[in-house]
Amino acid sequence: MCRPLYCSAVACLALLAGGCNDRAVEGAKGAAEAASLTAQPGHVVAQPLNWDLPRLVGTWRGRVRMEAGGWAQVEWEVKPVYGGQFVSSSLTFTNESREPLFSHAGILIWDAASKGCKCWAINSTGDHMSATFDKPRAGSWTLCFSIVRSDGVTGTATQLWKLVDNDTLVWEVHDRVWDNGTRSEDQFLELKRERKPSSAAKSKSDEPFSA
Repeated sequence: MCRPLYCSAVACLALLAGGCNDRAVEGAKGAAEAASLTAQPGHVVAQPLNWDLPRLVGTWRGRVRMEAGGWAQVEWEVKPVYGGQFVSSSLTFTNESREPLFSHAGILIWDAASKGCKCWAINSTGDHMSATFDKPRAGSWTLCFSIVRSDGVTGTATQLWKLVDNDTLVWEVHDRVWDNGTRSEDQFLELKRERKPSSAAKSKSDEPFSA
């Protein structure tokens, strides 16, 4: 059973009521951009990322109702970096006017020493966190998170990422327990993979106009 410290993306649902400052948002974006740098010439390529994580690569979108009212648009971008040795994860929540509410940047790695996957992440509320993965089963990944919040409170939580099909992913957060004696509610999020239109498909703007 996972014994982690709460984390990442959906973790923001409990924090979004007060929003987050622009400087923190830009900081998280900067971390994601830095993670996407390509390897330098002469770099020795290590073992590629294992455990089926490349199946998550792509852009995922969804909507979630906020505790403070209204809806947030969710975008999760997952892409390989450094020749596929790592996977970068960038999660953004925006309001209906596309203004930033919360962002999260992480790196998923294959640890050759422990023969397992790990994750390190930061978010725009000033939290930092780490996680270990249980070995995936049939397109699902369980992450055991440890987090340190910006106010110094620490905690643990379990996340589940599950592919319902190739274009639908369910993201769940369970058992969020904090060292100040409080707990947070479980969270559930469904995301759809963004599919780029076929280059052979004609757009409506290509069709002749008729009055």
